[in-house]
Amino acid sequence: MKKLSFAITLLLVILTFNSAHSQAPVVTGVSPQRQILNAPRSTQITATFNTSIDPASVNNLTFRVFGRQSGVIPGSLQLQNGNTQIVFTPSAPMLAGEWMTVSLSKGIRSTGNVTMEKGFAWNFWTKAEPGTLNQSRIKTIPVRRSGEGHIQCYGALGCDFQ
Repeated sequence: MKKLSFAITLLLVILTFNSAHSQAPVVTGVSPQRQILNAPRSTQITATFNTSIDPASVNNLTFRVFGRQSGVIPGSLQLQNGNTQIVFTPSAPMLAGEWMTVSLSKGIRSTGNVTMEKGFAWNFWTKAEPGTLNQSRIKTIPVRRSGEGHIQCYGALGCDFQ
């Protein structure tokens, strides 16, 4: 009877261990917070999961950081806290006042080889820097083509003219 009881206990422990490691990864926390307006420009970006993540499934295709004006943000990825956190460190400070999107694909999988059921994304703004309206013209860039009439500009970004 003791052998049967021990065998049942051992089986339950194995099943519990296997089910804990075969869960689909779910994002349980992010940093910077969703919709925050003043994330530091050099902030690390972190996604925390409910289970440990297979390091081979984390790369620049499954974890992406994108700036509305600057495009794909280069940086390095690292797993921490028993592989339950993915930390992205940007190579350079992000643009001031930029709308950032972080997206995680379904290709991220647990150490039990179970993929995320669906992708995950969140947005935040980087902190805008103070400035003044004491500005002076330093250069004029002609954009009118030869023979073209009046042009009415409705707005532009610094990245429009390089």
